[in-house]
Amino acid sequence: LTPQEPNSDAIQVADGFYVLHLNGVTDARPLTLEEAKPKILATLRSQRLQERVSMKGTQASHQIREETRMGIPLEISIKNTSLKGEPVPPFSLDESAAPDKDKDKDKNFPDLQVIKGALEEMSPGDVSEFVATPQGGLVVILQKREPVDAAAYAKGKAEFQERFGRVKREVVFLEWL
Repeated sequence: LTPQEPNSDAIQVADGFYVLHLNGVTDARPLTLEEAKPKILATLRSQRLQERVSMKGTQASHQIREETRMGIPLEISIKNTSLKGEPVPPFSLDESAAPDKDKDKDKNFPDLQVIKGALEEMSPGDVSEFVATPQGGLVVILQKREPVDAAAYAKGKAEFQERFGRVKREVVFLEWL
């Protein structure tokens, strides 16, 4: 819409039609310093807080890693960082392997996907680097991996191979096309 043509064509919506009319145009202008000051201060505070959380998390990660290497028990290493350890109940990295009752874990642990991402390449006893999250951040410590159910593994492997083969065929077909 422009001041020369202020009316739109009819626009159909679920409950009828609308015709838009342009009443006026207000030019964009930069904010004054007084108008921008609260937003700038809030942004600076947020950035500083994120930097402090990240620095504290990185220090805690390195401290826990070093102390566990020296043989200090994990519980004491976590206490020495003055941070709180929160155990997560056992889960599977594969979403399809989890029973329906375990789907509620995501509600109790909103960072479960971040935790899963950090655990993928870890071995038992490893301590991750600090991982930033919307709520702050976390350091993941893998205590142990439970053995995989052989029947579930065989079923999952067959499904994976079938999906993998189908994707490969589609890629080859698209390249040929």
